[in-house]
Amino acid sequence: MGLFGNRARLWPQRCRSPACALSVSWFALKIRESRGFEAKYFLRRPFHRQPNVVRLSAGRIVMFSKSRLKKYELLLLFARRVRLAFTKAIHLPLRRVKIRNYLKAHSSVRLIVGAGRHLHEGWLSTDIAPQGREIVYVDATKRLPFSTESVDYIVCEHLLEHLSFQDGQAFLAEAYRILKDGGRLRIATPDLGKLLRLKASCLSEVELKYIAWCTPEYAQPYLLNNPCFAINRMFYNWGHHFIYDQQMLRNALCNAGFREITLCRVGHSVDANCCNLEHHQTEIGEEFNELETMVFEGVRAPTAAESAIRAERVP
Repeated sequence: MGLFGNRARLWPQRCRSPACALSVSWFALKIRESRGFEAKYFLRRPFHRQPNVVRLSAGRIVMFSKSRLKKYELLLLFARRVRLAFTKAIHLPLRRVKIRNYLKAHSSVRLIVGAGRHLHEGWLSTDIAPQGREIVYVDATKRLPFSTESVDYIVCEHLLEHLSFQDGQAFLAEAYRILKDGGRLRIATPDLGKLLRLKASCLSEVELKYIAWCTPEYAQPYLLNNPCFAINRMFYNWGHHFIYDQQMLRNALCNAGFREITLCRVGHSVDANCCNLEHHQTEIGEEFNELETMVFEGVRAPTAAESAIRAERVP
C-alpha cells in the first residue's frame, strides 16, 4: 500500500488545482520509488529569476511556490529516513550471520562498500540500502563491522562524495583499521579538477556532450551549454556532500596512513584483483564516467607504533 496507504491515492482528488494534483501525484509516486536525492529525484533548485519547477516522469512541468517546494524536499527527506530505518531493522539482525558465513567460505577477505545492487564473485558486497539478499547492510558513517587487520581488499565506487568531509576522513581511518598490512584500498569518486576544467575555452567533443547532457530541459536558450549546470549538479544532486580533487584525496589517504598511493584509470589497477570492478559507467556511459571520475589506490602500511610493538615481540 506504500508509506501512506490509500490516502496517497486520494490526495489528488482533494486538491483544488490541477498543478497541485499533479505535484501530489508525483510526490506519492516518488515516495514509493525514491532512494533519496538520486538520479530519479527531479526536484530542481531555482536559478536566477526563474520559478520553482518539478519535472514529472512523463516530462510535464509543474510550477509552484518556493515554500511548497521546500515542504516536498523535507517530506522526501523524511521518507528516505523512514525507509532507511526499516531497511536497518530488516537487514541488521542478519548481518553478523552473513559476514560469518562469508569469512568461513573465503580465505581472502574482499569488501565492497556502497555496492548498490552489484555482486562480484569472491567479494562481500555491502550497502546502506541493500537491494538483494546477498548484500550486507553496512553504514559507512559508522564503525565497520570487521575486526582490526582482517580484510585484504576494500573497494568503494562513488561513495565518498556522499559523505561529509568529517565522515569521509573517519571512513578512511576505519578502512585503514580493518585492512591487513599490505591490504589495498581502491576509491572511485568524482574529480573536482576535471569538472572545473569544463570552464576552459577549448573543450573536447566529449566535454561538450557532457555539458549538454547536464543542462536541464527547462533551461532558457541563453543558458544552454553552460558548464555551471554540470558543476552544480555534482555538488547538489544525488545527496552529494563533498567533492574531492586529486591532491586533496591523495593527502587524505596519506593522512590516514596509506602508502604507495596510485592514480589509476577506471577499470584498471596495478593489482589484478581490483580490475573491472566499477559499474558507474553502466549508468552514465563510459565516456562520461571517464570524464568525471578519478580512481586512487593506497596500500596499508604499519604505523611507527605498530612496527615498534612488533619489533619488541621478535625474540
